[in-house]
Amino acid sequence: MKVFKLFTLTIALFVFNIYSAQTKAEHVELTDLIRNLIQTTKDEKNIKQAFWLPKSYWELALKDSPYGNQSLIDEINAVIENYSIFAVTDVTISHITGIKKNTLTSIHLIVDDTQYAPIEMLPNDIETIVSSIKPMLAKMLGDFGNSIEIFVFDNSNDIIPTNLETSKFTLEVNTTNFDYYLPLSSLVEKKICPVDKKAHNGNWMFCPWHGKKLK
Repeated sequence: MKVFKLFTLTIALFVFNIYSAQTKAEHVELTDLIRNLIQTTKDEKNIKQAFWLPKSYWELALKDSPYGNQSLIDEINAVIENYSIFAVTDVTISHITGIKKNTLTSIHLIVDDTQYAPIEMLPNDIETIVSSIKPMLAKMLGDFGNSIEIFVFDNSNDIIPTNLETSKFTLEVNTTNFDYYLPLSSLVEKKICPVDKKAHNGNWMFCPWHGKKLK
């Protein structure tokens, strides 16, 4: 659906500082990273979508943007350092009534079987960033953009590890679970099959076609 492609492209005006735990990819494509960060479920007319906005996303999105510079990247990184940000939507789509926003009654971050609720009263600095995102989404995406809510979780205790550590966390949206597995494959250097020399997911140990260990 065009609106989802537009959403994916539009959101690409933000930022990150990629840490190393595994071997870091020398060049990261924004589109590959976005595929790791956006998750969507479709059930008949109901669509739920979660978009994780870690520091890596913001930095990469602004890196080649005419609006971005290192000073802005550093400023935003300093603000979001201790937070985890998600753009979330739950809508019902009909040819007759269009897009109907469903109430987001349950939003939780789940890490190691522990549930965390989003911050209710945002500090001024992070509130400024969130407030700048929502009007842009509404303007660019119409009713679908209006349906998107931004949720922020306290990550001052590193609840979510860096993008290159081996781990998993879940964002629960109205009883639907979106699982994120780390490290994000787009941030890990690709591995090569010794048989046909083709590049594969850096998180894989073996070639799925030849069964040989990737290098």
